[in-house]
Amino acid sequence: MPNLRHYSIRKLNPFSGTAQVVELENTRAISSDGLNWQLQISNEIVHKPWSELRVYGQSDQYLKYGSWSKSSGLVALPVHPTLYQDNIEQNIHSLTTELLAVIPMLPFHPRDKYELWLLDPKHKPIVLLKSSIDHRALSLPQNTTWYPFDIEDSGSNAELSRIMQKRLGTHPACVWLKRDEHKNGNLILSRPKQLIKNHSFISCKHFPELMLASRWDSDTANNLVANYISSQSPKLLTLDTLSDKTRKKLEVCAEHYPDLVEKFHRLYPKVMDSVLLKKILVEARMRKALI
Repeated sequence: MPNLRHYSIRKLNPFSGTAQVVELENTRAISSDGLNWQLQISNEIVHKPWSELRVYGQSDQYLKYGSWSKSSGLVALPVHPTLYQDNIEQNIHSLTTELLAVIPMLPFHPRDKYELWLLDPKHKPIVLLKSSIDHRALSLPQNTTWYPFDIEDSGSNAELSRIMQKRLGTHPACVWLKRDEHKNGNLILSRPKQLIKNHSFISCKHFPELMLASRWDSDTANNLVANYISSQSPKLLTLDTLSDKTRKKLEVCAEHYPDLVEKFHRLYPKVMDSVLLKKILVEARMRKALI
């Protein structure tokens, strides 16, 4: 179908897996687990964007329409009477029809090739802060705080943030870059500006595979980061750039988080140990049965 696109993007700061996106004409559907989809409509097909429907971070582009899943079908939000109801229903019907056709293709290929990295004083990438599919949307943020977990998890955030700030300094350098087919980074924007004049390119070998540097200056810091990586393993397994060695290690770590594996496993692009995965999913189902 013309104008149909499907792709994935990483959900960052804090990292919470990948978002699977299906776009059709003036509508789109987004899912974090491959089962439950939020349906959105472009504000171009409504009279005006009502604030109660706005999508956070995309208020000038899309409005929430409702949700959809194979099991529950379409659940629409109450629609304001001034919206073009007939036009919306027709577009949403086309979108859900296409969803049924493309869901077997999950996970979709990633498109967020533009990345915002924080650099250490030696100008080596330490942590990935944001990503984007559109170079026109790139800007250097004033706030470059890295959040490893949701904000309400203040204790865990504080410890990891402390070692991050020590590593990066008070005013860390940051760069927007585009990763090429070899995973090298070509710089587009930088702070300080002089950085891009002296370093237009960062080799792929300098980028942390798991979007966060793995080597730190103390055993305490190394253990904190290793424990963080382990806790994020069910989500990290949704990345399609992992080496087989890393993927296998993450699968072993993920055994300790069966509920998260059950949520995200449909979006794993590859499985190294299918027997282990089945074991983890059985454990998750047993836990649900006890609730």
